[in-house]
This record gives sequence, structure tokens and C-alpha cells, in this order.
Amino acid sequence: MKKTKGLYRIVIQQEDMSWRESGEGPFDSYGAAEEFLKNEVGMRAEIAGGHELAVSLNRVKINNRFSRETLCFSADLVANGIVVADIENTGGGGSHNYLWRSHFDRKRVTAWAMAQETEYPVEKLDQIVNNLLVQHINSKAKGRR
Repeated sequence: MKKTKGLYRIVIQQEDMSWRESGEGPFDSYGAAEEFLKNEVGMRAEIAGGHELAVSLNRVKINNRFSRETLCFSADLVANGIVVADIENTGGGGSHNYLWRSHFDRKRVTAWAMAQETEYPVEKLDQIVNNLLVQHINSKAKGRR
């Protein structure tokens, strides 16, 4: 997907789970993209784009004892220096759980995540968080050497 800084666009999920541009837009505001999205019928569509965000994790706590299929952890999701969500995963193989601080933060961060290149076309924010967790674990391991 082409990244367009500062603009929102509509992406549609195809049968192979990949995303393609709808061909409409780009829209200058989230509200304009959301208004267009309301009229999309019969397809899974999401809003992608927006302004670039500096996303990181704070207060990461990992519990290896309870990690079964996935990593059991909790952390704060930070966007541009502000905590926007609490994240947790119970380690049982499911997706991460997000407790968003505001509806606006959820929409903004999710739209940004949809515009990012990831290994798989689904659960993009989870993949971004997973990469941040790997960075955190690797930096801790370097500190112990």
C-alpha cells in the first residue's frame, strides 16, 4: 500500500485477506473518510493513513510463567509521547486486548496501523506491538550481557 502522509484513504479487504485501495479519496480528514465508509456495503473496509505516529511501549511486564501459545504481557501503548491504551495478552494464543483511553485515540492509531507495511494483512496493530515487544526483550537481553 502506498503511504500518503497526512491523508486518509479507504482500503478494502480482498478474498485472499490482503488489502487494496478503494480508489476513492484521499480524504483530508478522518470524518470525511468515515462518512464515505458508511456508504461502503458488502465489503470489509477500513480507514488507513493519517499523520505519522511515533509508537512505543512503556511499563512492559512479561510473565513467562503464564505464556502458553503467545507471550503473556501487559504494557502501555504510547503514541507521540502520550499513553493511548493499556494492552494485555493472557498468553493463550489470542489477539491482544486494548483498553483505549479515548475513542479518538483508537481511531487514529488503528488508521495509522492499517497504513503500515506488515508481514500479514490482518491484525496489523498486533504485529506492530509484537515487533515493539521483541525490541524491548532484545534491549533487556543486551543490558544483561
